Amino acid sequence: MLRSLIGAFIGSRIDKQRDGRGGIAGAALGAAAARVATRSIPGALAIGGAAVAASLIGKRIKARRARHEQLPPIPPRPPGPQP
Repeated sequence: MLRSLIGAFIGSRIDKQRDGRGGIAGAALGAAAARVATRSIPGALAIGGAAVAASLIGKRIKARRARHEQLPPIPPRPPGPQP
């Protein structure tokens, strides 16, 4: 039961990042990742580390976009020759 929950979670995350729609690719990759994670400790560490890294990178990108949206617009250059 735990393997199917892990596979569903990983598969949905993969599909959301790929194209936002459901599909067989995310389900297959999720099932494979869950199988590796539940069969070996190194596999679980690798998949868990990748999930944590993806989460941290996603948060960092969101924060950077939020800061960028708060910046004032760049004023236009005056017409004429530039120094």
